[in-house]
Amino acid sequence: MRRFFPKKKKPDGLNFGKIGRKINVLTIRQQLICLLEKGEMNARELSRELKIREKEVYDHLYHIQRTLKTRAKTLHIDPFYCLVCGYIFEDRKRLTRPGRCPKCRQGHIEVAAYRIV
Repeated sequence: MRRFFPKKKKPDGLNFGKIGRKINVLTIRQQLICLLEKGEMNARELSRELKIREKEVYDHLYHIQRTLKTRAKTLHIDPFYCLVCGYIFEDRKRLTRPGRCPKCRQGHIEVAAYRIV
């Protein structure tokens, strides 16, 4: 016979494992949102912080951008720019890093920075 006991309430975002250590139970997107609300970061810094691939960060940023519309917040993007000629990718809709500059055809592109406003 199984007995059903009410579950103990846990603090938000924390789960206490069998050993008693605090384990973070926020999803990757929730962690990204927390990091971007604290300050401006680029995709490389976010990937290092969360220990995921940089390509995964760009996928999550797309969904975060859509989620923030319902919360009346926006994902502010400081655009990519060419380190050789200074071309700024202002009208770029995609969040991924461009392969090369359309003006000088060089591949020295500075990464964009993201933050939540």
